[in-house]
This record gives sequence, C-alpha cells and structure tokens, in this order.
Amino acid sequence: MINLDVFQNLLRNKQELIDKALNQDSKGFGPEGKELESLALAGTIFISLFGLTVGLKHSVLQGVASAIKLPVLFVLTSLICFPTLFIFQALLGMKTSIRQLFGFMILCLAISGVILLSFIPVTVFFLISGTDYEVFKIINVGILAIAGSSGLYIFRKYLLRKMKGREDAGYYYKFKLMMNAWFLLFGCIGANLGFIISPVFGMKNEPFILFTDSTENFFSHLFNILIH
Repeated sequence: MINLDVFQNLLRNKQELIDKALNQDSKGFGPEGKELESLALAGTIFISLFGLTVGLKHSVLQGVASAIKLPVLFVLTSLICFPTLFIFQALLGMKTSIRQLFGFMILCLAISGVILLSFIPVTVFFLISGTDYEVFKIINVGILAIAGSSGLYIFRKYLLRKMKGREDAGYYYKFKLMMNAWFLLFGCIGANLGFIISPVFGMKNEPFILFTDSTENFFSHLFNILIH
C-alpha cells in the first residue's frame, strides 16, 4: 500500500527526500526501504491513472491498455538511459553509487507521477468536451513532456548541486554539459519509445489495436500533425 506520510513528504519536504536518496547507504531510504517502495508504487499508480484517462478518449479497453503502457514507458526509458548516466558521472568523478542514483531516479519518477495526477482534471475536461482527437493528443503530449521534464529538471539540478562543491571547476562544467546531453537523450528516447508502444490515446473511429504498425518516428509524426 502507498504510505500517505511519504506521499505528503514528497509534496512538502522534497529536499529532505532528495537528501536521503543521494546519501542513502542502506537498502532504500527509510525503515527497511519502505519509503523508496512507497514512492515507486505511488509514481506507478499516478502515471497509470493518467494513462487510463487519456486512453478513454478511444474506449475503456484502450484506457486499460494505456494504463499499463504509460508506466512501462517511463520505467523503460529510465532503465535504458540509466547505464549511460552512471558511467559518465563516475568517469567525471561524482561519487554516487548505483543504489543512490537509482533511488533518486525513482524519486524523480514519483514527482513526474504527481504532476501527471494533478493534470488529470484538465485531461478529463478536454475528454468530455468533445475536443478534436489531434488537439487532444497534442495537449496531452505536452502534459507528458511537462511532467517528464520536471522530474528530469529536479534530477539534473540536485546532481549538479552535489557536483558544484568540487574544487576543480572544470569538472563541474564538464558534468553540466554531460547532464544536458543526457537530459536531451532521455527526452528523445522517451518520445520515440512512446511512439513505438503507441497508441496511448487511440483514434475514436478506429478499431482497438495494441501497437501501431508504423514506419514513422515520433518527430516525423508530430511534424505531420502540425503541418496538416
């Protein structure tokens, strides 16, 4: 079950949880790792609820599929990008263990989940007001981008803050450049992976399909939507 105290901490005392994540030396941060477990569960449920909501634009079946797909999208993107982040931060001299970095990523995913949860009423409004499918898609892609980039921004901000204490300023700027490149990598992989596992929204007049059979990528597809 979700520990509501941890959820309230996430909203009110974000800095405290971040410090715990970056300085943990045991299994999870908190009694026997329960805080980390609750954050992971909360983030997954919140992202899943948003997926369910946007999928209802097509049908209940698409809503259920999207409720599964969206958390998978966030988790898979993080897992794909995690080794690159760990290796580069280690090469640049940041002494953060795999456990600490992984715990912090879970925290940032939970923050993204909270942001998506807060946008559900907005999505419901556009859902019940008969918004055109393409407009509905663009609005919710924007919401997903805001949620994902917000979690990543916090991730980047506090890793840079931890690195800034080094005496050699050159390391800090190299690390900052690496983090900016990784931020872009995460966004590109997340966007394209989202297109691979689409549809998440599902076009109303089309039959339900589990995965889109398309030769496009996310960026060419979005460009085609905008110019038509």
